[in-house]
Amino acid sequence: MTSAPGADVPAARLGPSPFALAGPGGPAAAGKSQSTEAREQSAQRPPPSAPVGSPVGIGLARAIVQFHGARHRVTERAVEPMAGRIIGPVPERFTLSVNGSPQPVTVEDRRFSASVTLSPGLNRVRVVASGPDGAETEDSVTVEYVPPAPKGRIVLLSPADGSRLSPDDPPFVVVEGRAEDKSIESVSVVVNGRQTVVPVRDGRFRHITPATDPALKIWAEGATADGAKQRSEAVTVYAEAPTGSMGILVVDWPPLLAGDQVEVSGSWRGMSARVDVPTQPLVLKSGGPSPGGGRPEVYYVRNLRPGVYTFVLRYRTPQPAGVAQPILYLNIGGNLIPHMLKPVPLQGAGRAVMAKVLLPQGILWEQDDWFSGRSESSETVTKFRIPEGITWTERKTDLR
Repeated sequence: MTSAPGADVPAARLGPSPFALAGPGGPAAAGKSQSTEAREQSAQRPPPSAPVGSPVGIGLARAIVQFHGARHRVTERAVEPMAGRIIGPVPERFTLSVNGSPQPVTVEDRRFSASVTLSPGLNRVRVVASGPDGAETEDSVTVEYVPPAPKGRIVLLSPADGSRLSPDDPPFVVVEGRAEDKSIESVSVVVNGRQTVVPVRDGRFRHITPATDPALKIWAEGATADGAKQRSEAVTVYAEAPTGSMGILVVDWPPLLAGDQVEVSGSWRGMSARVDVPTQPLVLKSGGPSPGGGRPEVYYVRNLRPGVYTFVLRYRTPQPAGVAQPILYLNIGGNLIPHMLKPVPLQGAGRAVMAKVLLPQGILWEQDDWFSGRSESSETVTKFRIPEGITWTERKTDLR
């Protein structure tokens, strides 16, 4: 049997190339390529050591600081414990500040902690870490400090927390409370941040507030004779938006006024430019009678129409009874806008126009800056606004 040519011939062993360069390692090394030799030398070289200060062997140019917990928190404590961690090299300098003022901080084993002193309201707590090269890293959180309400000093008796007003309910809230410290002569009733000073009589106070917002957060606060501040617990009342436009007249009556000595009425006429058109009386709904007084403190009318609305106070007092302070709230464009009206002195018998209002503009007769000009005859006064072409005329006898 004939073998294939070269089948039994052993493979030739190639010797070192006569052209290979001699180098370290003798002839065997000289037969390797330069790239192969470089890889082997790299594999034999010991690995570099991890940078000092890196816990996982990763080189960090600077430390990272992080607070533990939520980025925003609320507390009733004047001194709040804070803590966090440091990732990376230990910083050369570490500071903590509250609203820009430095406070003591403890740094140990890449952890920091502090007991920070807070101011009432929002506080920004900030930490800054500095490296050897002066590079800085920082982190910050906000802490809202709400001082706890003193117990048993000022107490809200109504409304109840979580109460709800439907669109058909009277559009106001009666706020009543008790001040146990007899030296508190007045309190500020706070409704969504708006303060109204209310007198305290025989340890009790009372205030009527219109439902101006979908949610009303209400509390009362005051100060004792020695200056110590007191505050009630806060309550929240939810009010659904009333349907249609609305006007609310709130009157702060003097305390000694009897209910049968005053009368509030209203009227409407459909054309502001004419005084010879019929005037229709309004059916004013009322509420919130003062305890023992019998006189309503709130009058309101729903579904306001374009035209002129007039609110009149008639009074009959045998002796000076003080001053009535009316406030008119108009629901224009879905928002109840307050208008502080002129106070009305109550002495003897008389009649006072508390307010004349032009709708749908929601403008009072006294707002002269809104008008472009005016004219006057022996019996009437006319105010106008251009270029809208708005004219408003009133008899002089109806303005008193």
